[in-house]
Amino acid sequence: MSCKGTNETGTSASFLYSCNGEKFSCRAFLIFRSLSPYNSVSSISKLLSSDPDEIVHINNISRSDLLDQNQELIVPVNCSCSGQYYQADTSYVIPSKYDTYFLIANNTYQGLSTCNALVHENIYNALDLVPGIGVSLAVLCIILFIVLMHGNENKRCEVLGKEREGKQKLNLPENVLENIVGDQDQMIKVYEFEELEMRTDISKEVKFHAKSNHFNLSSLTGVCKHNQLSYLVFEFMENGSLKEWHYKDDNPEAKGWNCRIRIALDVADGLDYIHNFTAPAYVHNNICSSSILLNRDLRAKISNFSRARSADNEGNASSSIKPVEGRNGYLAPEYLEAGQVAPKIDIYAFGIILLEIITGEGAVFEQDGKEVFLSETVLGTMDKESTIQEIADPRLQVKNPLGYMIEQTDLMLRLVKLCVACLAIEPEKRPSSAEIISSLIKI
Repeated sequence: MSCKGTNETGTSASFLYSCNGEKFSCRAFLIFRSLSPYNSVSSISKLLSSDPDEIVHINNISRSDLLDQNQELIVPVNCSCSGQYYQADTSYVIPSKYDTYFLIANNTYQGLSTCNALVHENIYNALDLVPGIGVSLAVLCIILFIVLMHGNENKRCEVLGKEREGKQKLNLPENVLENIVGDQDQMIKVYEFEELEMRTDISKEVKFHAKSNHFNLSSLTGVCKHNQLSYLVFEFMENGSLKEWHYKDDNPEAKGWNCRIRIALDVADGLDYIHNFTAPAYVHNNICSSSILLNRDLRAKISNFSRARSADNEGNASSSIKPVEGRNGYLAPEYLEAGQVAPKIDIYAFGIILLEIITGEGAVFEQDGKEVFLSETVLGTMDKESTIQEIADPRLQVKNPLGYMIEQTDLMLRLVKLCVACLAIEPEKRPSSAEIISSLIKI
């Protein structure tokens, strides 16, 4: 229960709270779960120093209501730079002799602050906390930039650090970029204003996350809008995207089938939840290796629900949104031909991800100087048992203690058959997410 861990490297999770934006204050929104004794508007507003009337209005509840256990509330706070970090200041009176900085940060405030932040803010030693004393507390704010551009240039989405021919990269202000170090640049995306409008309303994405709760979906922990800057705050995923993880040189976990199959199973679990256990059911509509994030334990979570659509009217649903460049290798035939949006387009994209997991290649890769689709290149040979081992990622070759290669044809065949089923041209012939889970568990 001690406060350990520093931010000396500049790339830890704590770094993401650093003041690294143009604006030094903004209105922010936290997601807080009601847990006794904080299960009423008055107790939660006092705990987080928020306006109770605003909590009532935003969440459409009564001020006198006793909230359900684990009910999620959107809580508005004023977030500003106070020294090194973005934070919303509040205070807390110690109710019990058993309270510690660790318990206050992680239990009472549900991880919205940190043990070290409490130590830094207060004069009391961690062993000197007694009932009745008041401590200052900083609710930390992670900042993720979505920049809105109103010009007519730079029509395409651009991820900083990944500029390609035919695209122009927007230069953010130096005081923003100078504090972005290590591998953090992949968290900043720059959008044309019209393109952001073509995505979906940010409020819809926030509402989706507010109603969803599953281990295999990335968690939205807060939102913030100020002038032309909008912020979506998600949980930190230490191992980045599946796409990045695939290409790491020093990646011992990538050499084992167990880890890869578990990642595939995590993605299938997440899809099963949004397809069958949300009301209404949803189509993610953007499944790709970049939207699958991995935590410190290499457990996969689906992210980026900006293009998610309700599956209620899937039979007639179509999309007027142009496919995002870079996703072409994941798009189902019915989406390309008619813009049809239904759960089976997510299943098709899952089949491509499973191909990437098996081969170690990207959905679109270069061959003989040309860009080719992984599905077109591989599927023609996948039904031939003699070539099954050849398409596998070389890192997956397993040797026994005597140095001989261990035969894995049966495992490969099972995964190959699942890929082929997911990539069926006719949507109705593809398995459901529940059937995919059943197949992977048997493997």
